Amino acid sequence: SKGVYTRYPFQTNLYGLPPEVIKECILGFVKARSSHALGAAHGETEPMSFTTWIDTTLGPGIARHFMTPYNEKLWTVPLDELTCEWMGRFVPSTSLEQILDGALADQSSNAGYNATFSYPLRGGIEALPQAFAASLTNIHAGCELARLDLPNRQLHFKNGRSARFHRLVTTIPLPALLRAVSDLPEPVREAAQKLRFTSVCNVNLGVGRNISDKHWIYFPEPEYCFYRIGFSHNFSPNQVPPGCSAIYAEVGYSDWKPLHRSGLVERIKTDLMKAGILKPSDRVLAELCLDIPCAYVIYDRHHRRCSNLVRTFLRENGIFTIGRYGAWEYSGMEDAIWQGRLAAEEIMA
Repeated sequence: SKGVYTRYPFQTNLYGLPPEVIKECILGFVKARSSHALGAAHGETEPMSFTTWIDTTLGPGIARHFMTPYNEKLWTVPLDELTCEWMGRFVPSTSLEQILDGALADQSSNAGYNATFSYPLRGGIEALPQAFAASLTNIHAGCELARLDLPNRQLHFKNGRSARFHRLVTTIPLPALLRAVSDLPEPVREAAQKLRFTSVCNVNLGVGRNISDKHWIYFPEPEYCFYRIGFSHNFSPNQVPPGCSAIYAEVGYSDWKPLHRSGLVERIKTDLMKAGILKPSDRVLAELCLDIPCAYVIYDRHHRRCSNLVRTFLRENGIFTIGRYGAWEYSGMEDAIWQGRLAAEEIMA
């Protein structure tokens, strides 16, 4: 942003930004904390929207220059529609001392849940599920669910096959799973219709030179169509041929912010050049668009009640809903693995 790279998280790494931006962010943080403390002293305990949390916790400067525009690109809905229930480890806490340290010097504080991570040396992230699958003999691929018969506990697949179940573990997004169930109770059907999500179009490019030493970069400014780009050749050198790079660019969309697909790849290339990442002379060796129709669960005021009602109903029918989309939550791969283990232990017990 502002033509420079700053470290993540933005609020504690202002170093390198224009002085007037740094001043606005620090003053805004101080005033917000003073106002927040005053409000707490007067007993203001109503649940906050995400917008209110940003304004009262971080201040208008950090809100204007990063938190609001970035999150609007990611979530694709007005931020006052979001609650704060999703934040957890995904939004690091901030103090005035941390902000000042990060404004006065370039530093690596290793703040945030993803400051360090593990990645397979070979095979990409697919190596992880492949390792789990290696000890199993009863995997059946190509069996897309068509209908879920709850009274008879039977699965019907689009290839004509079917299967009975006593207990079922599913990671299918809840709205898609419930569309396959006939004769849902009306309260469950109504709750399912209120489960909202955003989608992501992930555009991948292979480039004939090494173009960056970064892992990923967040783009809050509206002149860039993507909210984040990443470079998987920096996760592992075996992700690309020697001397090449792999870039992915993520563009959020939803019913509330439709995606204009025509010319999207070219717009992304143009924006990558605008950011100084691609050059006009670069050879793009490969292009692949991956659509993720359900990517982020929207935590609005209906989220908790509706997801709890739906999951309780399914559990009463022998169905364990786990993972990011089964549990209908904002979580990561490590959470999915852990939930799978817990479900297996409960079933075996």
